[in-house]
Amino acid sequence: MTQFGRAMNELNIEILCANPSQAKGRVERAKRTLQDRLVKELRLAGILDMDAANAYLPDFMDRYNAKFANTRHRPDNLHRPLNVEPNRLRDVLCLRDQRYVDRNLTSRYARKRITLEDTDITRGPPGKYIDTDELADGRLEVRWKNLPLTYTGFDND
Repeated sequence: MTQFGRAMNELNIEILCANPSQAKGRVERAKRTLQDRLVKELRLAGILDMDAANAYLPDFMDRYNAKFANTRHRPDNLHRPLNVEPNRLRDVLCLRDQRYVDRNLTSRYARKRITLEDTDITRGPPGKYIDTDELADGRLEVRWKNLPLTYTGFDND
């Protein structure tokens, strides 16, 4: 399972793929139209730099949506409420992986050697796998059986 699939599963969100060719064609057509049309519109407007293009985009989007947008079939909001505590989102929306712990209480993650602190809890993981969560801010959390483990990291570079 991908990281995205795992996170959606934990949030109880079903992933709906555009498997029918009609749905894929609709997405590809819109993408091709935008790629082709936007470049030509920028050229016709004489826009040559990023700042001018960013200033031009809101007007382009309004005109594009007025021409091609469809109205919703049902105007009511069909979103479900979040089924996890908001403070748990940080734990769900992270890169989660499992790493093997050797007899020396060391493991490797992202070109780093992780050395677990020798405690009563860390006497269990050698020869087993621990969970490593890389959070959005770059921090790394290490757990075994949902218990946080203290560690030191050594960069191999």
